Amino acid sequence: MIYTFLGDSKKTRNSVNKNIENLLSKKSDAEVFRVTDENYSKEFILELLNSQGLFSKKYIVVLDVLMSKNLINKDDTDIFREMQSSFHVFFIIDDLLDKDILEILEKFSEKITVYEKKGS
Repeated sequence: MIYTFLGDSKKTRNSVNKNIENLLSKKSDAEVFRVTDENYSKEFILELLNSQGLFSKKYIVVLDVLMSKNLINKDDTDIFREMQSSFHVFFIIDDLLDKDILEILEKFSEKITVYEKKGS
């Protein structure tokens, strides 16, 4: 399942953090992973997608500004498809994106929330 938050960095991060808190209050044994450009690898994302923690532990995965840095792009539809059907929850935080990647996100995301950047 994918939830996407785009635009103003402070607002997107606040929303994602509130959503994570809400999920953890319901499923306290869920494990949270934050993936940034510093720890990103496609193999790590695929490992998260294909793994299940001991005793059905669910993962909450935050993909933090990976698309605007072109680490995940429109050619990675296989990853988006797997995230969409995964029992783990994926949050995408990013800037306002170009039309091609936005169309993919619209296709695979459960919900997209856009926060206008100040001065835009």
